[in-house]
Amino acid sequence: PAPVQVVLTDGDPAALANLKHNICVNNGSSGNGSGKASGQIQAKLLDWAQFSKTMATAAATVQGSESGSCADPNMDPDPELFVCDVLLGSDITYDLDVLPCLVETIRRILYHSTEKLRRQREGKDCGGAASNPEEAPRPVCFLTAVPRNQETIDTFVALVRQTKLSGDGSGGERLKMADPVELSHSSRDHPATGNVAEHRSQKVLLFEITT
Repeated sequence: PAPVQVVLTDGDPAALANLKHNICVNNGSSGNGSGKASGQIQAKLLDWAQFSKTMATAAATVQGSESGSCADPNMDPDPELFVCDVLLGSDITYDLDVLPCLVETIRRILYHSTEKLRRQREGKDCGGAASNPEEAPRPVCFLTAVPRNQETIDTFVALVRQTKLSGDGSGGERLKMADPVELSHSSRDHPATGNVAEHRSQKVLLFEITT
């Protein structure tokens, strides 16, 4: 089987630099990406708001004013950069202002990932192999969230469930979201703080989003 490829993302350049440093350290690299797992784990900048804005602008530029049509919301300059089987996010739903951009980013990645899997299946079918669309794997997004503010959770769920996979508002299937699973996260105060270690339990929600 092909080696697993992992892409870590962050919208903050300082955090991204720290990610790259950690990758090098854990790969036994000197910092130049020469570790034995170099290339299999990458860190890339992904600003949800800029991502959405840039993609929309690129789509409009490609289609141009000659056609007189609306921009294709899925026409990304290099969609392969954002194709995956599993999309993971941890504690990223706490800001109401960025939730629309977050949901659009999730939609776009799942859209391209679904399309790539569909093309792969069609290629196999050309060779005579039968496939059942219902049994075919689909990309999935798992997100965990600490419900600090119920409004942000409700808004995120509503945005996901009303979003069409096509992204253009036309007919077609919406993103699918199961009811969140409630988890329990336990932690203890760090001894270095000088505080007496105290066991704490915090509710965490696990969301599953598919196409």
